[in-house]
Amino acid sequence: MDKPVCAQSPQTRLARRFKSAAVVLMCVSFVLFFGNAEVETAPAAAAPDDTAVLSNGASVALEMPAQNTDITERRKNLPQEAVEAPAEYRLECFSAGGIYSFDMLEADIARMARNNPDIVSYETIGESVEGRSIYALAIGKGQTHVLITAGIHARETANTPLLMQCLFDFLYAYAAGGEYADILQKVTLIVVPLVNPDGYDECLTNQDAAKKTNAAGVDINRNFPCKYWGGEKKTAGNGYPGPFAGSEPETQAVMALFDRYAFALAADIHSRGRKIFCIKCGYKTKDISTRENPRELNTASLALAQYLLEDIRYDLVKERQVKMGEGGTLTDYAFSRGVPTVTLETLKYKMNRLPSASEILNEYAYFNWPLALFKLAEFAAKQPE
Repeated sequence: MDKPVCAQSPQTRLARRFKSAAVVLMCVSFVLFFGNAEVETAPAAAAPDDTAVLSNGASVALEMPAQNTDITERRKNLPQEAVEAPAEYRLECFSAGGIYSFDMLEADIARMARNNPDIVSYETIGESVEGRSIYALAIGKGQTHVLITAGIHARETANTPLLMQCLFDFLYAYAAGGEYADILQKVTLIVVPLVNPDGYDECLTNQDAAKKTNAAGVDINRNFPCKYWGGEKKTAGNGYPGPFAGSEPETQAVMALFDRYAFALAADIHSRGRKIFCIKCGYKTKDISTRENPRELNTASLALAQYLLEDIRYDLVKERQVKMGEGGTLTDYAFSRGVPTVTLETLKYKMNRLPSASEILNEYAYFNWPLALFKLAEFAAKQPE
């Protein structure tokens, strides 16, 4: 028989209290997890009616604008507007809760251009190692060009459907007129939603795949020519830069875009960490001979990142010293071509390797991707020619 509480030692009573608190905490955690597993709670509390129902049936808190608000506040309402968009502006995988296959991507690219012929076109800019097409979309009518890429690393499978849904929602807002229509008269977005289709397809069919590489085993984001290319000297696997700089067909397809367009800026989408990287190749190094990028490029990239963060909840990484062996990324190459660039890292660190449709939608609402795309275009339009 247990002793009466009053007769128990202070240590025993304290242990019982901890045990009771732990049971309560476990029950609360169970309710929170299984009651809200679909959508992460936003840091700021929202009123009960300040929610949007996503196409998978989940709800997410949004910052709702008051009446007669300015343009910035109205932009924040775009995710809810997009949820109410007709079916032609949605990805089927989000409604059905399945994966976003390469075949779906091809169909959606064609559908996007077919339904928006005045503002959207697309082309094949190359083929992967296994012969899959690499597509580039051109969205807009402006003479200022912005490059947006995703899907360079095979295992980062969330970013292609996330970016495609963002483009559809942006076009839905464009059709309604206003600032989203105006910006596409000034700027043209050149979007490569999937740079590495072979690796992407393998990771979709093999959920345990941890690879970043293409079908030839080369890390495309270490294959771009730059001053520090190949210093790591890996011979295989993630981080392997390839037999020579620019050796891979996927790399060459993206490089060719820099020859065709004088990009005002670029953004490369990766996972994970919910961070924005913006400074490259250490202009602060003591050895002047190692300074590949001028200070003004880092300054412009930092300004772009800060502009995005005015409305978007990611963390800014102010310094990115690229040492010997860490070069060869797309952003390194963009800097070498004089293009201010940011890297956007989506998703939390603790996330399933193959995120579910609901997890991707949660990230979409958390980051407010249509607003991010608008601000990239808006920042480019403000730059001197």
